[in-house]
Amino acid sequence: MKNPEEIILKNKFYPEGIKEKETFNYYQKIRREIIKENNRRDIMILLFSKFNQPIFKRKEKNKYLNLNNSNYDKIFNGRTIGIYSIMKNYEDFGIIDIDIDNNFELAKSTTLDVYEYLIRQNFDTIKDIEIRYTGKHSFHLIVKFKQKQRIGDIKNILRNILNNKYLMNKYHMVYKRTKGIPNLDLSPNKYNGAYISKYSLSLWGLKCEEIQKNDLMKIRQEDFKI
Repeated sequence: MKNPEEIILKNKFYPEGIKEKETFNYYQKIRREIIKENNRRDIMILLFSKFNQPIFKRKEKNKYLNLNNSNYDKIFNGRTIGIYSIMKNYEDFGIIDIDIDNNFELAKSTTLDVYEYLIRQNFDTIKDIEIRYTGKHSFHLIVKFKQKQRIGDIKNILRNILNNKYLMNKYHMVYKRTKGIPNLDLSPNKYNGAYISKYSLSLWGLKCEEIQKNDLMKIRQEDFKI
């Protein structure tokens, strides 16, 4: 951390800005959790090289980035805002990205609706489902399977589960969003696909965290400031 008092990010959630020392201290507090979440997994980082100018970095010296205790402080040096986990060829989970711009209440209600649908159906292949706020407008449903499967098969399994009249009468499941209609996006489910890591800060500086079902409709974006 070279300039602890320097502001790297300002937005409506942080009108006074976020300083290098604030992001550095946040990632020091969750060091163990972040490393555990990304154990033996490639990562991509989101950093602000200049004020309000984000860039993504996935490689260093032509090698994919990994995270461990020895390089942790180098990666989270105050300028790094976020960390993205990279999908492997085989995983025991898939991601449903509940995606809609500028309507947080609709994003919450859609997430709850899809979550409750999956629970009601009691699919044999699913072990558990986690609701995760991504730190922006959207949510991820982390669908955990009973065993590892090829990532391409996971995407097809999720598509078949979601492609039914109850959900498709209300939502889309396409690559490109339609304005005002929530999209159940499955694009993260691919080899080398990136998704925001649990505990990470988002582009807006809000925390990506697990949300309990009973709390979902009560949360506000401001609750996830550092």
